Amino acid sequence: MDVGASASSACSKLVAVTCSSLSSTTTMVLGAVLALRQHDLKRIFAYTTVSQLGLLVATYGMGGATTGHGDPAIDWDLTQIANHALYKAPLILVAGALGVLAGAKRLPDLFGLWRRSRGGTRASLLVLLLAGYALAGGPGTISFCLLYTSDAADAR
Repeated sequence: MDVGASASSACSKLVAVTCSSLSSTTTMVLGAVLALRQHDLKRIFAYTTVSQLGLLVATYGMGGATTGHGDPAIDWDLTQIANHALYKAPLILVAGALGVLAGAKRLPDLFGLWRRSRGGTRASLLVLLLAGYALAGGPGTISFCLLYTSDAADAR
């Protein structure tokens, strides 16, 4: 094998990994900062999704998740994607429902909504709380199991 071609290939891989890591890290941080600056519930959820996708791409850019033996751990990536999709979808749907049921699209409109609402709105708020709990990684959720198994793999 030609040494020059090998060095050129390694250099182009380094440039690709660096560009991927920088752009995905920028996306992750920018999505989080923009989410913190929003007051509209749907926009907050949209920007946190952008941040989560930046995290996933950054993971690939830095070599991806691996098992204790150094093999690629694609199950972690797929579980992260499924976890985010399964828990974020109800959040976005409930944000839209709250806009229709209670006229509450912005965070200040949500303050005290439980006390001044009726059955349908309370059910929507309960789904919002449960989906948020699951997305945050509360015990008994996929997020919690994912965190626990990745910590256990690190300990091995």
